[in-house]
Amino acid sequence: MMKMSKVDEIGREALELYKSLTPEPALANESGVVERLKQDWVVLGLRYFPYQLKKILSEIAGEEITADCFYKFGYGCGKEICNRYVKLGKKGKDAVIFTIAGSTYFGWGPVEIVELTPERAILKVYNSFEARSYFANNKEEASKPQCHFFRGVATATCTVSWSTEGEGKETKCLAMGDEFCEFIITPKKY
Repeated sequence: MMKMSKVDEIGREALELYKSLTPEPALANESGVVERLKQDWVVLGLRYFPYQLKKILSEIAGEEITADCFYKFGYGCGKEICNRYVKLGKKGKDAVIFTIAGSTYFGWGPVEIVELTPERAILKVYNSFEARSYFANNKEEASKPQCHFFRGVATATCTVSWSTEGEGKETKCLAMGDEFCEFIITPKKY
């Protein structure tokens, strides 16, 4: 019989304690690691992420810089994810479809591709995690769109697909009382 490591022993005790709180299975193993798709993950509730981080960054740097940071974070993630599909042989529209399908898998919200041409993409996100995080912390609707991360993901995905820089705008947002979040991405005009 293999001896249990101290880390696993501490983790097992913590998981046993949580069984008294919820019948749901643990997300992490006894070492405290969440493993999915051959990667390590961390899980944060929408009460905390991204809203609380946005709030703190806004206090330090202002709302505009915070929105830009989340956009750039989403852009980097979207570009990396879409490029992974390109390396797997998915090109153009297929790369976008596979990247966007991941939004549902990872809890970002189901995405409907309304239009996807070389001139424009229109995406509708239902149950956006960014909007849900906003509502988990606020009773009133937002006055501006809140889904900067996903705007970055969508823009980067189209940029990879089109092989030309895109620019994205969120025209509707669940956090503002709309039925869904809508993103329009077009090639950047220089």
